[in-house]
Amino acid sequence: MGIKDRRKREGVIIRKKIIEAATELFAQAGYENVSMRKIAAKIEYSPPTLYIYFKNKREILFELLKQGYALFYEAIKSTYDQNKDKDFRNKMLETLRSYVKFGDENKEYYKLMFIHNIDETEQVIGRDNDRYRGFEVLVMLVKEGIADGVINRSDPILLSQSIWAGLHGITALLNTFDKFPWVEKERIIDFHLNMIINGVSNKK
Repeated sequence: MGIKDRRKREGVIIRKKIIEAATELFAQAGYENVSMRKIAAKIEYSPPTLYIYFKNKREILFELLKQGYALFYEAIKSTYDQNKDKDFRNKMLETLRSYVKFGDENKEYYKLMFIHNIDETEQVIGRDNDRYRGFEVLVMLVKEGIADGVINRSDPILLSQSIWAGLHGITALLNTFDKFPWVEKERIIDFHLNMIINGVSNKK
């Protein structure tokens, strides 16, 4: 490997370290309370090193949110695609479960994206992003259910937003109140998701 290739690979590794450190610090202390110096200290680099890879803290935030949104969308969309040939209830159950699973496996990203909702206050990326495209998958799923007669004939946007609120509720509670004496995690998740689906299903 040549010197140029080695430096390029090292740069990718350092950028990854910076983003991971910033994600953790922003989620724990709040974006406004974290400086470039604190991020540098977290990974034991000098502050000037960070400025080689990012102009400022806002640029780091942009990059980590872009990555987090992409991970979120991929989690939702890939699950929907993998289950598209299943019966509707199972397809919906697994798609909703992928939302909770994303939040469980990416706690810092989830806090920044949906609890602190940092992009709304900082206006880093805007609304044309993979976070909203993830919601569009949910809307598409609801419209399918309505067309098939499985879900109540209602406003699909209203139903989708209500379902999202239910998903966020269970995900945020499990993430932020992890010391609460919950029953087994999978048991309460399954119960909650089935309750959501039952709530919007046609009663025959």
